[in-house]
Amino acid sequence: MAPSAEGAGGKKLPHSLSSSTMLSAMPRHFVVLRHGFLRNTKRICSIGSGEVRLFDSAMEIVKESMSLEQIQEVRLGQDSETEVSLKSLSGANITMYCDSSARKMLLSCLFMHLEPIDPRSSPLLSMRRRRRRARDTQFQEHYWLCKWSLVRVSPSPDHSVQSVLPLYQIASLHPLEDDPTCLTIVLVSGIVLEFESSRVKEIATRIRDVCREKLGMSSISLQPITRSDSMAMARGAKVHSSPRFCAEGERFGKTSLHPVSLRVCLEGLAEIDCSRNSGEQEYTASLDSHNYDQVVGLWPWGRIRRIILPSLDKLNVFLIEELSGTCRSFRCTHSRLIIASILHECSMEMPDKWMHLLVFGDQPHRHLVVPDSAAASRTSADVDYEESLVKNLLQQENIDGINTSVQKYIANVAVQCGPPSKDRRLLSWVLKTTKNVLCEEDGQIVLLCRLLGILRVLLSNKVLFEELASMPEADSLIAECLCFGHEAVCCSACLVLMCACTAPKDANSKSEGSNKQHLLTPVVLEALVSGLVSPMQRPLLCSVTLKLLESLLHSRSTTTSPEILQQLGGLLLPLRKDLCRLSRSTCPSLALHATVVLKSLLLLSVEDDLRQLQLECRRDGSFLWFLLVSVQTSRGPSVAQTSAGNSSASAHVLRGHARDVLELLVEGCVPSMSVMSRTFPPMMVAALRSSQAISSEAILRRRSQLSLADGATRKTRLNWERFWQVFSCEADRADLIWNEDIRCELANSLRLEFHSLIHCESKRAVWNDFEWIFEPNVYKSELRVGRYFIRGMLHDSFEYTDLEHPDKVFGQVFLRFLTSTGEELQLCAKVTEKLYRHRTQEALDAHALACCFRFIESQQGSCLASVLSFLSVAMRNAINCRNAIDCCAHSRLLKCALSHFDSAVLSCRPSLEKVSPNSDGKQEEHTDSDDKQRLMSLHVSLQCFSLLKLLASQNAGSQG
Repeated sequence: MAPSAEGAGGKKLPHSLSSSTMLSAMPRHFVVLRHGFLRNTKRICSIGSGEVRLFDSAMEIVKESMSLEQIQEVRLGQDSETEVSLKSLSGANITMYCDSSARKMLLSCLFMHLEPIDPRSSPLLSMRRRRRRARDTQFQEHYWLCKWSLVRVSPSPDHSVQSVLPLYQIASLHPLEDDPTCLTIVLVSGIVLEFESSRVKEIATRIRDVCREKLGMSSISLQPITRSDSMAMARGAKVHSSPRFCAEGERFGKTSLHPVSLRVCLEGLAEIDCSRNSGEQEYTASLDSHNYDQVVGLWPWGRIRRIILPSLDKLNVFLIEELSGTCRSFRCTHSRLIIASILHECSMEMPDKWMHLLVFGDQPHRHLVVPDSAAASRTSADVDYEESLVKNLLQQENIDGINTSVQKYIANVAVQCGPPSKDRRLLSWVLKTTKNVLCEEDGQIVLLCRLLGILRVLLSNKVLFEELASMPEADSLIAECLCFGHEAVCCSACLVLMCACTAPKDANSKSEGSNKQHLLTPVVLEALVSGLVSPMQRPLLCSVTLKLLESLLHSRSTTTSPEILQQLGGLLLPLRKDLCRLSRSTCPSLALHATVVLKSLLLLSVEDDLRQLQLECRRDGSFLWFLLVSVQTSRGPSVAQTSAGNSSASAHVLRGHARDVLELLVEGCVPSMSVMSRTFPPMMVAALRSSQAISSEAILRRRSQLSLADGATRKTRLNWERFWQVFSCEADRADLIWNEDIRCELANSLRLEFHSLIHCESKRAVWNDFEWIFEPNVYKSELRVGRYFIRGMLHDSFEYTDLEHPDKVFGQVFLRFLTSTGEELQLCAKVTEKLYRHRTQEALDAHALACCFRFIESQQGSCLASVLSFLSVAMRNAINCRNAIDCCAHSRLLKCALSHFDSAVLSCRPSLEKVSPNSDGKQEEHTDSDDKQRLMSLHVSLQCFSLLKLLASQNAGSQG
């Protein structure tokens, strides 16, 4: 059944494209069900070695077999999406059932064996894929449509195979309406591929027919779209969020290494193409870049099945395995930080499964008999298969047998088969075997990691979780593993301790407290805290340790006894500098968990230790860092680009913990409070010192979540809730001008100050906080008296009673009015008038009033009108009138009134005719500015006459 020769210009398929290239050398295994009269029986379908074999659940006995050469027909169920029937030439029939996602993989593998590609024939069709690389350069990849897959070949004459895309990974096909030579293919993973060919319609139809008729993919669609729709679809498959963490590395291909950039994003782990362009330098994706056009792989957090570290000697190589079975290998210098970031993101997406993702040591595929897409529901056949594995484990005595059985159990039970067996003997056997392996001289590191991996799986069972507290050797075993010295073993032990201290969903919280009381002995706690020593040499261990400490001290602290909390506080105190440095890490998990642990340490510290911590954090720049994270907003450069987090829920969590740490660093510390006073406006500092509506102790108790610890809460004399409320608002008032631009400016200033400190050449450099001061640029152009802005007093919402010291403020504004000129004088005159309306019963100083009347001779226009308006209000006071008469104010007013009246009358004459001849006989037009000046002169003249009338009436009244 060789494929027919079509297209490709008569080119022959190279010998490298054979069935051995298309298929794995090892047989493929799939879990299927055989329907019986009494019950359904689980079988392992193995395809390879020239036949199809059905093994029992333990894969020990072949129950049925059929040669590939004898298969006459492969039928799919008419009304069932799970049925597959094989009919042989002899008439034998094998009918089996599996879920739809596994069925298309099984059928694809079967057809590739039944109809292998003949290297002597041509491919069915050929097409080219258009892609973009770095620097917006375009290139094309050559693809051949074979019977059951799309094969990418090199453009060289030998056409060597570079990659294979099975057709079952295609979700939909979209020919372009406005370009008949283009075809858009959307994969199940969401990646969008664009191809071009002169036979697009034929290619799309053939792919659709094969997927529907042969692979049972009835949901695949063939829907024409436009070019704009294709571009929008491609953008939707890309990653748009800012990366939390990224690192440069290489992906292992079939024959070579491909440079890539791995980015931990909101959507998942993104693989960015950083290939080398011809004649250009290698493209390096920067952390600030938002160009994600080169996404060649995306692993959503909920679809990651395992993270495998195959070699414990080279931890820079790791594998990412997806639920669908897709697996890729990477080599990266910062691989352990990437893994720590992945575990952190998965812990929020899969809080019950993330502890089982990390696998140390190679996992041979020959031990994997359950397919990647096995159903989550457990059948009786699943239980039988697991019991056979457990029985096999308990019977092993030598190291080789134990190692093989452990690999089988991990590969087929740890992830695929759901909750493990509740056999207490298995838990005892694992603890005993691990103890024996620890005592051996050669130290079976890989076997130790695998045994601890089984222990993690067992503790996800409610019964075994509750039984752990009765195992006397558990605490000493964990302590020995934590002190083993190898990072992989220590990480595995930390994850076991995490599972033991985190109750499953259906378990009792009392059992969690019992496990903590039993396992967290002083020896274990000391060994656990030692994982934070030299964090840069063992970053993965440091991340897992911090995650465990965060769980004990914060997120699950209600089941942690006060004694354990106090012991942890004493052990963490000498590591306070390391915690401060880790809180500034570029790895999101390290930064977040170190911040939470540091907050817990501040809450648990006694008064003297707290004061010492406050001093050290202020000197080494940690106070500056937490202040920067606390004030970071969504605009401007994100803190994620210098540390963990971005404008997302994760950044919000980090900001909340950073604010809690900042509050504890300021409480009772005069120098830290002085820094706050030089950073924020006086009104915000006043809000911080204001009285509180609710108990401040309750605020810190709620935020710390350490209600069981006697010394875990502290009373605060500052109203932080009011402070952060004012910080987040938009204000343009007399006492506060605050907006998003000022918040961004503050964050930028703090960032520059912090970077200048950490990049200082001297390693002994400390932050001189006494020289730090922040003043927004907008404040420099605003007129201020004390803590108030003069312009804000003109707002309708401003009330005289809002002033804290009205007499003092009025005196300062009045003095500013007497010493100002130009627009500043006009503004001060208006504010002085508004304030004096509330204090007309108080007379002004006679010399100051005389200065105001002298302004009449020196000012013009609107400034003079503002001065006269203020004097009109001031003359309501009888004492001010007598002082004005004594300084001959009426003569200045009369002179000003007559001069402005004459100016207005003279300018009105030419306006009667709209135009007037000039000296040259030409007519001169009048503009709007002339009319405004004339009206202003009349207005000033009327104001002067009004003041003269007021002075005359007051003088007559006093004489009478």
